[in-house]
Amino acid sequence: AGSVAGPVEGGGRPSGYFTGATGVTIYRGDQWPASHIGNALIGDCGSNLIHRKRVIPNGILNVASRYPEDSASEFVASTDNWFRPVQFANAPDGSMWVADMSREVIEHPWSLPENIKRHLDLNHGNQAGRIYRIASIENEVEHDRSLGGLSADSLVKVLAHPNGWHRDTASRLLIERPDSTTKESLFSLFRETPNDLARVHALYILNSHSWLGSKEIEAGLADSSPVVRIHSLRLLELQNEELDSHLEKLVSSLVLDPDERVVHQVSLSLGYLRYSNRLSDLYRLSKRCGDKPWLQFAVLNSMGSDLPKVWEKIVNDLGFWNQSEKRQQFIDIATLASSELSSEQLSNSFAVCSKLEDVAMGRQLALALLRKGRLSSRELGQYRVVLAPIIRDTTLTVREGIASSNQLVESMELLGKLRVPQLVELVNVVLDRDSSSELVVQSLRVCQELKDPSLLALAEERFHRFLPAARRQFLSLYFETSIRLERILDWIDAGQLAVRELSDRQKSLLLKHKDSRIRERAGLLLARKRVDGEEAMSSLLPALLTDANIEKGKHYFVERCILCHQIGTLGVAVGPAVASMRGLRKRGILEAVLFPNREVAPQYFGITVAHDSGTETGILRGESDRSITIRQAGGTDLTLVKSSITSIRSEGVSLMPEGLLEGLEVQEVADLLEFIMYEGIGQ
Repeated sequence: AGSVAGPVEGGGRPSGYFTGATGVTIYRGDQWPASHIGNALIGDCGSNLIHRKRVIPNGILNVASRYPEDSASEFVASTDNWFRPVQFANAPDGSMWVADMSREVIEHPWSLPENIKRHLDLNHGNQAGRIYRIASIENEVEHDRSLGGLSADSLVKVLAHPNGWHRDTASRLLIERPDSTTKESLFSLFRETPNDLARVHALYILNSHSWLGSKEIEAGLADSSPVVRIHSLRLLELQNEELDSHLEKLVSSLVLDPDERVVHQVSLSLGYLRYSNRLSDLYRLSKRCGDKPWLQFAVLNSMGSDLPKVWEKIVNDLGFWNQSEKRQQFIDIATLASSELSSEQLSNSFAVCSKLEDVAMGRQLALALLRKGRLSSRELGQYRVVLAPIIRDTTLTVREGIASSNQLVESMELLGKLRVPQLVELVNVVLDRDSSSELVVQSLRVCQELKDPSLLALAEERFHRFLPAARRQFLSLYFETSIRLERILDWIDAGQLAVRELSDRQKSLLLKHKDSRIRERAGLLLARKRVDGEEAMSSLLPALLTDANIEKGKHYFVERCILCHQIGTLGVAVGPAVASMRGLRKRGILEAVLFPNREVAPQYFGITVAHDSGTETGILRGESDRSITIRQAGGTDLTLVKSSITSIRSEGVSLMPEGLLEGLEVQEVADLLEFIMYEGIGQ
């Protein structure tokens, strides 16, 4: 109507991505053609469509892909803007039912600009709603839906029904109505039916009434169907008893099962089962993991407090673990085991490091073992003696600087953890030459741990040469160790440091400093340099309509965004994927950058972790029983052993600093938005 500027006028275009994915449901009926069983349906209520995927098992994982016949159009797409599919259900007639919220505006009010919102009734459709039936025109089957009146024995037979709703309903009724007369019927069904899903239902119903015995579990573990074997393992976990010799033999045989899904399940189940040969089976499983991360995770998780015992087996089998394809898994196990090993075990393991022919492998293993946390001076001295050959080679590597960036970073980290006497000299060498940003960052971390005034002074001298990631690490070091915070204000005043480079915590330290002169000066400088977000938005809106140069935009992306966002091979993926940002269109991207804390997905909240060696800030990337991994700006993943952590605090804000666009003109912002929106599209 021309009352409100549309997405194209605002600089955007359709993105091709979900805007409100919901109701993911697997089709388990019998009314559609058999080839569609197992399809995934996903509603996109924001785009008025239903998306369909074919799901195919691929080892442990399932791989989903678009149907070829859906390449030109979605499975269901409507021109009715009130069509809001939000949930699905496998129906009694074997079809699929769709719950349509039927609402005019589905977007969150916060995501709507005021100039659009004032034309809308956000509550329009509160009392509306529709249900659709998606059915095949080629197969109008008729099913008896009145299962509530069937006898228990009749319900047992329904467990083999081809329609998922019938199986689920019969199973629910048999669990809700305990009837001992159905016990033998369930046993017979389990023994005789060729339907593997019916056998699984029978096992769970028997278990719900405490009728499931070891005989049925043994039969399930030896079943021809991998699905039945998997669920039999899960039910065996619930028995919470030491396994007898026959069950132990069956479980051990599944370690070599030909189906990868069964191997994955037994890897998980060994964390709960108790039997004499469990550790040997865990070790055999660890050797089967290969390059499959989900299998590796399951095995490591099940080792639990037995990690040191498994580690002893690994150390005595180095011929196997020294193979190139096994090394990363070897290092991962060492990292987790380090926090559980005794001083004697650690010392013996360090001796292994020095015996490895591959120096890089020995360095990586030593570094993994040192992740245990803070060590005493006596322990460090003991380990330095054992690791003397590796320390000698690693010191030479850093001093000459001829290895790869990753090797140099590993070397500096190892030497820092061991507190070698040459450390101050080596940090001087690194900061005094044109080292990679990654190596400078690691060297500054060493400075932070050493708290050596001479190193801090050297870092101050080199500060103006540091790239963004190193500058951020330097500021962390400086605020933690320096008593001369007025220098920060000097650099801001001289234009050598931008206010946007300071974290909120660092700004707060300046504004609340005990020295009134620093407080007052910080108040003036930080206020003077701060740009109000709404004011900036108003001044930069013309960038949405300005002709832009995508190549020039690349320059500003490298300058401002590369530490946390990735486009193609450029940058690192710390924050949200650019693909998802493109769905916001140019205006939405501009708002997200100017107001980074307005809407932050929980997985992108910054956290601050205090541990034995200092403080780290990043976003949580992963967690196990013994460690957490945070990703820091610049893409560095840091794993911290939980036993070394003293506190974790969620900042409740994005890692993206406010004022990221400070200093850019309208044309430059237009170029940056053009690059973010369209770089790589069509390649």
